[in-house]
Amino acid sequence: MSTYPNAAQAIAFQRGEGALRARKAPRKLVVRFKHVAAVFLVFAGIFYGLGRAYLFLISWDKLEIRAVDVVCARPGLEADLDRAFSGKRLGNILLCDIENLRSQIRAFAWVKEARIRKVFPSALKIEVVERTPRAVIRTWRLSLIDGEGVELGPGDPDETAGLPVLTDGGGFRDYRAGKLKLAWDCLDGLSGAERGGIAALDLTDPGSVEITFKEDPVRVRLGESGFEAGLGLFRSRRLDWESRLGAPLKSVDLRFEDRVYVTLQEPEKEAE
Repeated sequence: MSTYPNAAQAIAFQRGEGALRARKAPRKLVVRFKHVAAVFLVFAGIFYGLGRAYLFLISWDKLEIRAVDVVCARPGLEADLDRAFSGKRLGNILLCDIENLRSQIRAFAWVKEARIRKVFPSALKIEVVERTPRAVIRTWRLSLIDGEGVELGPGDPDETAGLPVLTDGGGFRDYRAGKLKLAWDCLDGLSGAERGGIAALDLTDPGSVEITFKEDPVRVRLGESGFEAGLGLFRSRRLDWESRLGAPLKSVDLRFEDRVYVTLQEPEKEAE
């Protein structure tokens, strides 16, 4: 009988033969001052180079704006813009303030919008969207006016022909915005045929519009709505009213739903 009963178990758990190898601890990265300084110098060199390049570009005469190409369908406006930019120093194309330049161009009455594009190395292209006149307004002078209420100046005879004239006894000094809105609502509320036959809109009284026609002496006063229906009623009942009253109409007031006011033309006096 063995005197060492646990000998087999002890042998089973013996380590393998050979020298044991110790694991090496991971090497720590030590950041020293010289490393930080090197990185700083690298970035400083990059930013210095970029700064020098930027200063060179903004002072390079090759990038000075020398040409301005204006694209505009209105010859007179194009000529005005060409004169405005003629001889004007606009500086380096990289430093050109597009928004400020656009604001200056919009100061011209006929300019509704301006699209400005930089054409490298030394040019600008300006595309102008012109305003469209909707009527002629009579204030202290006759002037074309667009749908936004911007006065565009006298205009050419070809431009004013066919447009209605907007009048006001006070020269549009009071309630201008409201009166112009009423005029646009009236014109927009009529068919093309009716709108084309209008000579003038009198907006003296707030909240009403008096229509004068190109080929009809009768003046029709309407309220703030129902423009097409009002003129339709006038067209359909005119002969009946003149027949009943025995004289041609001078004016018709259709502002009220339940009644119509008319005035008659005075008969011509016979020559003695």
